[in-house]
Amino acid sequence: MVTTTGHWDLLMDGVYSDVLKEIFKVHQHDPERVLYMQPHRKTRITKLRDDPPTPESPVKMWITTGDDRDRVSYSAEIVGWDDKTKLDDRRKKQISSVISENQYGEKGMLEDPEKWGVNLLHVRRMERLADPFHVSRLIIISTNKPIPSERYSPRHFYVRLRTGSTD
Repeated sequence: MVTTTGHWDLLMDGVYSDVLKEIFKVHQHDPERVLYMQPHRKTRITKLRDDPPTPESPVKMWITTGDDRDRVSYSAEIVGWDDKTKLDDRRKKQISSVISENQYGEKGMLEDPEKWGVNLLHVRRMERLADPFHVSRLIIISTNKPIPSERYSPRHFYVRLRTGSTD
């Protein structure tokens, strides 16, 4: 029997490995440290916008890399979301300080949201999975079907993790 977990998780498909390695390195020593990811999309991730996650109510994020989009190799918790076009100068300065200190490859991520994307994900507890799994174990909540193996461009999906056997 196949069952699914929780309400919904987010699959971020095709994330740059260098971005993940920087965050993972910090979280190995300080898993509660909130760091940032910016999906390169001009459209808002609506479920995060409409019901922003918090540290008390995080959203599980599954991640594939651009190098291996067939296998989920990282996970993290999303504990906040911002629309980069709506950040005030004080908040931009706070976030830029964290980025400068911890995420050297992401400096300038708050500049030109129309070019680099509007979503700013606040993440903690990133882990590199000891046993990466195939994306087909993730079920798209809108269709109740597995993530297809053939995806033409990196994107995000609202998913549930399939548990149990598929027989």
